[in-house]
Amino acid sequence: MFTRDEAAAFLTAEKFMQTMADPHTSNAFYSAVQKIKSVLRKADKTYLDSLDHHIAVLQNPFLPLKAEDLKFLPQIMKGIADQKVMSLTYEAVHSKTKSTRNIEPIGIYFASSRWYLIGYCQLKNDYRQFRIDKIISLHLIEESVTRTHPSLKQYLKMTEVEEKTLHEIIIKVKKEDVWRIGEQKYYMGFVEERFENEDVILTFMSPSQEGFAKAYYMYGEYSEIISPLSLKTMIIETGEKILKKIKL
Repeated sequence: MFTRDEAAAFLTAEKFMQTMADPHTSNAFYSAVQKIKSVLRKADKTYLDSLDHHIAVLQNPFLPLKAEDLKFLPQIMKGIADQKVMSLTYEAVHSKTKSTRNIEPIGIYFASSRWYLIGYCQLKNDYRQFRIDKIISLHLIEESVTRTHPSLKQYLKMTEVEEKTLHEIIIKVKKEDVWRIGEQKYYMGFVEERFENEDVILTFMSPSQEGFAKAYYMYGEYSEIISPLSLKTMIIETGEKILKKIKL
């Protein structure tokens, strides 16, 4: 028998699957949860029913997922399980260029409201990641995976180590203006704040100065960069590029 907390955990996961998974997986998970509910004691069923309408998982409104975006997810999961090479046509996120390549799949993961496929690309002879909603076509071929690849956990750990180079960034903001940054600071590598009279000194450890520079424009008029000098230069250059594209 499941405990009440275990059953509630399934219910919470079901809400996530309804929103963030493909229809096939979502329906399968829903069916599994119904089977779990069928063997629960009456008191526990009542408990879950009382929770059902009080749990919701909302999509990021700026990165909405459509059912069509994840239509290849079941095939990808089958390819991973059967260790089959998959042929896919992919549209690059930024350049919008399209390419067809054969991938030896390692695994999938979910981050920042998106599903990603990790695999060894036979075209590039290296590991690559693909946003699943940007896959245009995909099918499994007869070729089986013969190379020995790291597990998904090992690959992500290696990637994490490679991206560990962080840049210390320090800015100063008036106390009354700190709210303007809000929770955005946590996405920019915020690590510390200290108060100096009427100012708040914020320290960030950011993996990308360029990314920080672009995000800085959201609240830059209310803050001052203390360090590094290279960030100031980068922000000025970005601003000049923006001004060139603005036509009055």
